[in-house]
Amino acid sequence: MLARLLTVFCLVVASVAAYAVEPLGDNSARAWTITLTAVVDGSGVFHFSDDELKYQHKHWAKPANVQFNGQPWQDLSNSPEAWKTHRGKLDLTNAWVVRRQGRDTIAFEKTKGGFSVFMNDSPNGGDNYSITIAIPVQETAP
Repeated sequence: MLARLLTVFCLVVASVAAYAVEPLGDNSARAWTITLTAVVDGSGVFHFSDDELKYQHKHWAKPANVQFNGQPWQDLSNSPEAWKTHRGKLDLTNAWVVRRQGRDTIAFEKTKGGFSVFMNDSPNGGDNYSITIAIPVQETAP
């Protein structure tokens, strides 16, 4: 039994090493990592496109304490400044989720020109939600 467990462990370690992903942060030349956090007590969708980042409210309360990369985002009808400065420089169609946290639903869905993030909190009372997304930086011609 111990030999089988060691074999499985070795296979898992080998798989992780073979498919290791380099973490990418704000200073990466290859991708920009964003983190969206909010207190959610209802549902809504954040739509990410080259033109804008906008919020579409669905049910119950609007999100509170919304932050985009650690900065307060109070006016959800206008894109955060950090999003505006990266406009046209990102490959939104190849973005991926690095991490998500919340007690109910956080869904990431690719769209024709970008992606959407759906947050839904059905249990009574609001809770903290967070999603971190890596977005490749578009290659520029030399």
